[in-house]
Amino acid sequence: MLSLSTFLRDAGEFKEIFKKLSAGVSPIVVSGLSHIHKAHLAAAIRRVTGRPVYCIFADDFAARNASRDIITLAQEDAHILIRREFTFYDVENASHDWEHERIATLYAMADARAGLVFTSATALMQRTLPPALLLEHAIILKSGHEYVLDDVVARLAAFGYKRADIVETQGQFALRGGILDFFSPSMKNPVRIEFWGDEIDSMGEFDPDTQRRIANLTQTTLLPALETFMTADIREKLTQKLSQLEVSD
Repeated sequence: MLSLSTFLRDAGEFKEIFKKLSAGVSPIVVSGLSHIHKAHLAAAIRRVTGRPVYCIFADDFAARNASRDIITLAQEDAHILIRREFTFYDVENASHDWEHERIATLYAMADARAGLVFTSATALMQRTLPPALLLEHAIILKSGHEYVLDDVVARLAAFGYKRADIVETQGQFALRGGILDFFSPSMKNPVRIEFWGDEIDSMGEFDPDTQRRIANLTQTTLLPALETFMTADIREKLTQKLSQLEVSD
């Protein structure tokens, strides 16, 4: 696949595309390509330029299908930004898998780690939290460092995590003495942290089925489990904003 990217870089019309990209020309319109040729072009642009490539499709289904081809050609993992699903009534057991996937992708984009992103026009038009706010509230936990356990638990609750007896799915956390389990949208497996007082003594990923540790970690990232969340500082800013909007009689 790498040789294909090299070939496209030096071939006719593709060479002209790369030339315009290097010159900062945007947008560039390309027509007459079949589905697989679009995948070839996107993969080649990513491999040759090293720049982030965002592919926009008609809907989430088309984005997921196209992502499989381009991931194979580019030999790189990709992120999918799906549209938000709105629920206008309280459903305790409603799935938030789609929201966790969005948060993980949005964080990768905000942190400049998303090289390939597949999305739909609808998903791009939906409002979400600002990148700076997401980065500000992402908590980096490091082994050997000190954190107030009660504060971490309070953050989990404010970020939309649900407390459970055992952690099995994203958006859950469990606390047993000085042992904290949580499943962040940024992780493929849940994380178990063992505290010694306020210091993280050890941490690692564990299998949600067996609950056994499968890998040791030196640090992990705790992301919000919801796109809309309420922390103390956000509540204070919102209160100040509402006070400014009050109209006296």
